Amino acid sequence: MKMRMPRSVSLLLCVAGCLQLITFMAAQNTVATVDLSSSEITSSTDTGSQHFIAVHGRKSVVMGYPASGLEVWAYPLQIVSDYQVSFLPSDQTQPISGASLLQRVEYRPDEVIRTYVGDDFVVQERIFVPLDEPGAIFSYQAEGRRDISVQIQFHPSLNLMWPGALGGQSTQWNEKKSGYSISEPLHGFSAVIASPEATLHDPNGNRTIQPSGDNALKAMVLKPRVQTDGTRAASVFIGYNPPHTEPDDAIIQRLERQEAALRKTAVKHYNDLLANTLQIETPDSELNRALRWSIIALDQAWVCNESLGCGEIAGYGPSRAGRRPQYAWFFAGDGLVATDALVAAGEYARAREELAFITKYQDKSNGMIWHELSQSAALIDWKNKYPYMYVHVDITFDYLASFANYVRVSGDTEFLKANWNNIQMAYTYCESLIDSPTGLPSIPLGREGGNEQDRMRDDLGLSSSWVTASSSFAQMARIMGSPKADLAERAASTARASIARGNWDSTHNYWLAGHTISGQPIYDQRPSPSGILSQGVFSPQQTAEALDQLASPNFQTDWGTRSMSSLSLRFDPNSYAAGSVSALGSSVVANTFWQQDRPLTAWQIWSSLIPWSTLDARGHIHEVLAGDFYHPQIESVPEQTWSSAGFLHAAVNGLLGLNIESGKNHLSFSPHLPAQWNELSIGNVRAGESVLHLQIKRDSTGIEAKIESSGDTLSFTFNPEIPLGAAIEGATLISSSKDKTRLEVHSEAHEQDQHASVSFPVAKGITTCRIAYSGGVQVGVNSTHPQIGTSSSGVKVKTVHLDENILTVDTWVRSGGDQILTLSTVWKLASVEGGAITQSALGMYAIRVDAAKSQSADATNPYVPAKIIVKFDKAERPKINH
Repeated sequence: MKMRMPRSVSLLLCVAGCLQLITFMAAQNTVATVDLSSSEITSSTDTGSQHFIAVHGRKSVVMGYPASGLEVWAYPLQIVSDYQVSFLPSDQTQPISGASLLQRVEYRPDEVIRTYVGDDFVVQERIFVPLDEPGAIFSYQAEGRRDISVQIQFHPSLNLMWPGALGGQSTQWNEKKSGYSISEPLHGFSAVIASPEATLHDPNGNRTIQPSGDNALKAMVLKPRVQTDGTRAASVFIGYNPPHTEPDDAIIQRLERQEAALRKTAVKHYNDLLANTLQIETPDSELNRALRWSIIALDQAWVCNESLGCGEIAGYGPSRAGRRPQYAWFFAGDGLVATDALVAAGEYARAREELAFITKYQDKSNGMIWHELSQSAALIDWKNKYPYMYVHVDITFDYLASFANYVRVSGDTEFLKANWNNIQMAYTYCESLIDSPTGLPSIPLGREGGNEQDRMRDDLGLSSSWVTASSSFAQMARIMGSPKADLAERAASTARASIARGNWDSTHNYWLAGHTISGQPIYDQRPSPSGILSQGVFSPQQTAEALDQLASPNFQTDWGTRSMSSLSLRFDPNSYAAGSVSALGSSVVANTFWQQDRPLTAWQIWSSLIPWSTLDARGHIHEVLAGDFYHPQIESVPEQTWSSAGFLHAAVNGLLGLNIESGKNHLSFSPHLPAQWNELSIGNVRAGESVLHLQIKRDSTGIEAKIESSGDTLSFTFNPEIPLGAAIEGATLISSSKDKTRLEVHSEAHEQDQHASVSFPVAKGITTCRIAYSGGVQVGVNSTHPQIGTSSSGVKVKTVHLDENILTVDTWVRSGGDQILTLSTVWKLASVEGGAITQSALGMYAIRVDAAKSQSADATNPYVPAKIIVKFDKAERPKINH
């Protein structure tokens, strides 16, 4: 079962355009292609045997943990499992296990390179999966003083993905193909594992006493051939042949003869991907790489099944019992999360394809959107014999939200018109679940909401999704000229009022999660649905109380937000859904804090996810980590698509504050630059017919946006975060025609952040806007980089408040941890209480929070509250040269 995340309301408020992901050369207003082997993209580890690897294509994947062997899939079939390599030097009789020699793994978008180091030899293994062929290529290059033979062994499988199964498979050595042929008689499936360099192989075994265990493995010994450069090379080709389409060795011939062209195609594909999608260039190279890989992860999750079609799968992880790779099949809910991220990256065509794929399998009898679809579904009675396809009621609500978001951002009203009947059916299904007295949805018996672990009568997450879904339907209905728009808006209003009356737990100052089937209230404090705080449901005081609790160490770790408060009775830090830390859940919570004008806490939560991209499968993000110590939770999937999607979506929607309405030809840009950054560049922002490049620079006297547009004039709102307490002195605009004008600028002051807002037209060419201000202060916090097995120790920020010349920062700290806050200000410091301050640079200070003077920590909660009070002398200001 998968832990589902209720839809955050941020999906209505988001999202973004296409931000190009290759290096943006701001000075020349050009883009430069990224070398896939460069450090900007490639990630490597010198402890490779402990890390998951996956090499992806549209039709195949090679994946696994090296120590336990790899599996090769050509959807919907597992071709082989337990693929392992060993090496036999010419003067030895016993092969040496590759796992014991593996020293380095290099992760590239198009291939994975593993390096094995023996006493006097080195073997490099390159694992490659073509984009659009059902097969894989393993290439070996050996160097050293002795001749080295390569032995591969594997279990032949040729069997369907869970829960399907085949029988009657036969594995035979084929001398002509120089490899093993696997065949299955009923459907005509076949596959080949071959090598031109094979010199030895296991005999075909028709024996009375059959081998078992490792002796059941098939093996080949390869004798690498000497190349012109003196190295020795060998290759293994693994390919699947769809039934009755071509000779069973056709795929192997294509892989062997076209290998160079297939590799070139893959490299070009990823270069084009990175050259035409999201490009966020920040001062943090580790963050830049994590964002690039989020784009790559979404692309690598796009899978084509010959019977079902193409769509986003939920992720990649080793197969469990019954050939059940976690989660290399289709989930509509995961696909909708991916759709929102694709829209954020400006990949409108792929987002449209994913929505079409999800719509294709809608239950036409009632409008319900499906939950999951196994890759073997076309060969079994998936819909009627298995209880998985139409079980989650919440996904239909999310479908409406994602569809509306796509239409609003892309402006693709033709797609809306083509699918209007399906959308109306989905909305009718949602309406059928509404309880008349409350105006809120109930979960029918035998169905589930977003929470798979508890059987609930009603779920606050589902109620929040109804608010979003009805508002989303109203937006689309207005475009279609339907009278249902007003009714849907009234339904959203009724739901908000009903939630406000019945879902606030005043005893714990937190929302009520819902009720069990028997009607008992559920008091578990979970971070979802944090997006409800942006729906105007609760009072400002209630919203602040919930946010304060969410910011606390009861929820927050150094690596993200726990799925349940540590104070809850059912909290278990090693539970998949009751205490672990979810990457998607953390991204949603961070986005909520940005929407609620608490950017420091938002940044702290979201940036804690950056190290996840190098924790296991390099570039990819795990599903969940443990809630007490930094390590993957035991059930977690190493490459979880929605983890990468959530991380990317929060960057665009929250950190950058990009909000595009192509139908209205409008773009708003509300960036939240953390204290340690003074610049940012973004390429290929797509709004309507315009493509824009944005560049932000700031100093102590103001912030400037440089906007280059290639299209027609659009309306632009620049609404950046500025230092708290800054006095706005004006705004100027230099248009593409070089005219310089003054703009009316508005200050938007909130409790914990401040923005300056200006609006102006952007025409083709370069437009520059500068907002001038004086004074102010910005608080920062150091990013955490936890080590495997460590517990949380970094400072947690609760609130930031400036009253005249007094800055108060409420935190939680742990003795011995990293308790450093930073201040950026031109004001002179008069005094500091609650910590020791040092000046790190002109206008930059570091404050070490004093935990010793705070309340004593108990054994169950090592964190204690701590308050920093800084007084400024605003009359004096350091002289800073610019």
